[in-house]
Amino acid sequence: MTRIDHVALWTEDLDRLATFYATYFGASAGPRYANPAKGFASRFLVFAEGARIELMTSTVVAPARQPRGAQRMGLTHVAICVGTDREVDVLTGRLRQDGFEVIDGPRRTGDGYYESVVLDPDGNRVEIAADTRAPAAPAVAFDRLILDTARLRLRPLQPADAVALFAICSDPVVMRYWSCAPWTSVATAEEMIARDRRAMPAGEYLRLGIEVRDTARLIGFCTLFAFAPQCRRAEIGYGMARAAWGRGYMHEALVALLDHGFGALALNRVEADIDPRNLASAGSLERLGFRKEGSLRERWIVDGEVSDSSLYGLLRSDWRSGSTP
Repeated sequence: MTRIDHVALWTEDLDRLATFYATYFGASAGPRYANPAKGFASRFLVFAEGARIELMTSTVVAPARQPRGAQRMGLTHVAICVGTDREVDVLTGRLRQDGFEVIDGPRRTGDGYYESVVLDPDGNRVEIAADTRAPAAPAVAFDRLILDTARLRLRPLQPADAVALFAICSDPVVMRYWSCAPWTSVATAEEMIARDRRAMPAGEYLRLGIEVRDTARLIGFCTLFAFAPQCRRAEIGYGMARAAWGRGYMHEALVALLDHGFGALALNRVEADIDPRNLASAGSLERLGFRKEGSLRERWIVDGEVSDSSLYGLLRSDWRSGSTP
């Protein structure tokens, strides 16, 4: 999803111009960022509906010497957010391949932005930036979301999936390290699907069935839940039919889910809680770039069995750095 992020203006006096927009237009002026080595300083103005203007000054940019009020070129760049750092890299590479001039980046700027700068056909500077905002409502409601990969389709569970879902979650091998005992009735699957159909339109959590595209066969599911909007954080869960193990399906599905989480949902952190004896799950997380961050003793009691938890975390910055093979 793309959006206009801000426009930028050069000025000889940051504070004077910031005061003007704050006094007469209700803008909130952010702190001054300065890079003395480059003779550069800037402040962001944020307006009530979220629009922003960046005010910039530089010792190496000559001031405009034109009569006040005269028509002149005032726009220096347009910044367009495209989602994650990784998406900045991909789009920048595509533009370069198509013959457009990339004049800077992609790089992390001194004030924390991840961006590149390309020239449009008229020579205007366009900043392609990762989205640093807290997540708003998703562009596509969770109950209508579909994510396609090379071999899989991730989509909301439907009532017709109950039998296949029960077959997965009634398998004691699949459920060995799960947070509940193996299911004993298809009614449990029906109840979970009905719960999803109530909760997902409201954005309470995101659970998607994993379907093999060639056969339309349901082989598992993956979930983002326990959203903490202020912290841009969520937890991840997943399960897959034993017959589908060892083919890379879960990795493929979780890459798509995490791309959506760090992109469209603007998450900053995703966490996982697994049984430390579940070496296969630990391997899946580590291949995705998750790091083991700690352990909790005797956290779960499932069907009378006491077990510990291993806690894993993945940051948006980890994901952009190319943790996935």
